[in-house]
Amino acid sequence: MPVQVAHATVAFAGPGLQVNGLEATPDGLWLCDQRDNRAYLVDYDGRVLTSFPSPARNASGITFGAGSVWIASN
Repeated sequence: MPVQVAHATVAFAGPGLQVNGLEATPDGLWLCDQRDNRAYLVDYDGRVLTSFPSPARNASGITFGAGSVWIASN
């Protein structure tokens, strides 16, 4: 089986200090930041649409479902 190589492209700088979670939705990208423990919703060009502090410490995962944002800590 031949090896395929992929190349990552930086589309925009993350809004936080250490973004460590990502969920794609029709409204944009939900991100969580491990250092400032905030959740961000950004559009697909990287503009922050909304953000809020999370009770999570060292936030490391984020998802969106049933009208709620869910954040996990490591």
